[in-house]
Amino acid sequence: MSLWNVEMTNGVAVASFVNPPMNYMTAAGMDELKVLIEEWRDPSVRVVVLTGGVPDRFITHYSVEELVESARNKEMMMNVGRSWLHHHNSALTNLEHLPKPVIAAMTGSTMGGGFETSLSCDIRIGQAGDYRYGLPEVTLGILPGGCGTQRLSRLIGAGRAIDFILRGRICRPEEALAMGIIHEV
Repeated sequence: MSLWNVEMTNGVAVASFVNPPMNYMTAAGMDELKVLIEEWRDPSVRVVVLTGGVPDRFITHYSVEELVESARNKEMMMNVGRSWLHHHNSALTNLEHLPKPVIAAMTGSTMGGGFETSLSCDIRIGQAGDYRYGLPEVTLGILPGGCGTQRLSRLIGAGRAIDFILRGRICRPEEALAMGIIHEV
């Protein structure tokens, strides 16, 4: 099953992430994204737009179920833990360094792994409404693992990012705009 639906029109690749009901990112979704990023290096692709394909959700988080299942197998996590993070982070770094504009059309709530994905984009446009953005991982006793800590620090400064991350702070689109996290609502 493909988690990313891509439509190409006049050099614009619009990639919608679809994993109902919550639109959680998964390892399979990251694998697909990594392949798509390489395809988007083609010169015929002039701009990439990432969006959510589930109403009111961009990418709401990385699948907590998948994380919990992985954590249950401690031996496997010790063997692949770093390579898993490297795979995830390298996909987002490749997205960040794609030599063309990448826009996150944040169609709803954008949390955790989804927020980290949006931070890897050149432009972030939020949808007006009662939506949430943030890195709430600390409320589960873990720190963000998809380079969100570094990217958020670059956007809003280290002090504000530390406060945001260590308190598991969540904000609405208008507050994210005022903080400089997104470019437009």
